[in-house]
Amino acid sequence: MIRVITPDEFWDHPEVHELIKGYEAECHLTGLPPPNPDVQMYHALHQMGALKVLASFTDDKITGFAVVMVSPVAHYSTRLAVMESLYVDQKHRHGGTGWRFIKMAEAVALEAGATGLFVSAPVGGKLEAAMNDNETGYA
Repeated sequence: MIRVITPDEFWDHPEVHELIKGYEAECHLTGLPPPNPDVQMYHALHQMGALKVLASFTDDKITGFAVVMVSPVAHYSTRLAVMESLYVDQKHRHGGTGWRFIKMAEAVALEAGATGLFVSAPVGGKLEAAMNDNETGYA
């Protein structure tokens, strides 16, 4: 099950720290510093309505997460969303969990008034390969 949760709910789960380590090992984007989550910034952006945390659960434990940020883009006079992070624990990668995160992120973005969702993936990773499949609608 995937649902939107608050930053407090996310950071209060002890397994999140291991998930963050897995995210860093697999999803680090070249050219950016190592992940260093700013918990206070998560809270502030959430309070402003600019950040949504999505989490997948198995037996009340978080097994994956995605963070969606929505912000105005003055050049286009609209709001756009960015999937700031997406990670599913290796033991729980089955049955399309990653795609369910992306589809839920799209819905969250539309609900927040965004006209689109940007999703990035590390070069050479599984998500990049899946997103380049012409049937997904991403390129």
